[in-house]
Amino acid sequence: MGNAERNDETDPLAFHTGDRLRKAREHTGMDRKTFAGALGCARDTVTAYEQWTDLKAPRESTLRQ
Repeated sequence: MGNAERNDETDPLAFHTGDRLRKAREHTGMDRKTFAGALGCARDTVTAYEQWTDLKAPRESTLRQ
C-alpha cells in the first residue's frame, strides 16, 4: 500500500519523511529558519524536505543530530 492510499494519522507509515520532519519541527515549536540552523542546513532545504520535492533523502547522520 503506497503513501497515497494511507490516511490514518495514527499509522506511522502513512507519512513520508517530509511529514515526519515537519511534525518534529512543529513539536519543538521551531520555525523553519531556527530548525534549519539547529540541523546545520538552509531554511530552503528544510522547506524542500517538508514538501518532499525532488531531492535526495537526507543523510541518516543528519537525521540523527
